[in-house]
Amino acid sequence: MKNSRLFLNSFSEIENYLQRYTNTYKHESFTNLVNKASRTNSIVKQYKADLLELKDLRNAIVHERYNGQVIAEPHDGTVELIQKIERLLKDPPKVLPTFRKKVITLRNIDTVFDAVSLMTKRSVTQIPILGEDNRYLDLLTSNTIVRWLGSSVKPDSGQIENVTIAEVLRYRESSNVCLFIPGRTNFAEVLDIFDKYKNAPKKLEAIIITENGRDDEEFLGIITNWDLPVIYDALDRY
Repeated sequence: MKNSRLFLNSFSEIENYLQRYTNTYKHESFTNLVNKASRTNSIVKQYKADLLELKDLRNAIVHERYNGQVIAEPHDGTVELIQKIERLLKDPPKVLPTFRKKVITLRNIDTVFDAVSLMTKRSVTQIPILGEDNRYLDLLTSNTIVRWLGSSVKPDSGQIENVTIAEVLRYRESSNVCLFIPGRTNFAEVLDIFDKYKNAPKKLEAIIITENGRDDEEFLGIITNWDLPVIYDALDRY
């Protein structure tokens, strides 16, 4: 199959996707579809400039011919690019299995000493805390521990060995957010979630993965801002 046909097939699939995504089924220009979708879709936003340039090539292929033959036959790299964008939009990689791992948790009756020890040993800055019913209660962060230390602990008091996490959580940042997502969530949706909080007054500390996105289910994985490079790299190589 000629590159021009491969290109047009992918372009048509992308255009159909954008129409569904923006809920625009009347005649709408491709440029408007891209502009609309780029406001909320991180993949479209990332490839917005490419999509608009590919639109110009599509127009040249469809409308400019010589003796019935297209005058703009795309080269292999262009076809690979548009097919990659099509794949990313229609079937982006999911958070599982990439982020499947044992999630470290503690209970609210455990001590802050336990938390600090785990954070140091595992090189993490957030630990999901479970209540006495073993359901998710809150997210303990290193910042919360620092706030508690600065407000409550006196030098040589030895408090850290006896204070429970429940007491320390009283000093949590009220603006911090921890969300739950189902394992079927894709990378593009995760980027959209983090992007939503980028300029928000609340800070997204972590996203916990469960089977259906409920906080009473087994924790299957966790994603933080530190994991975003992994997502971008995976999407770039997809």
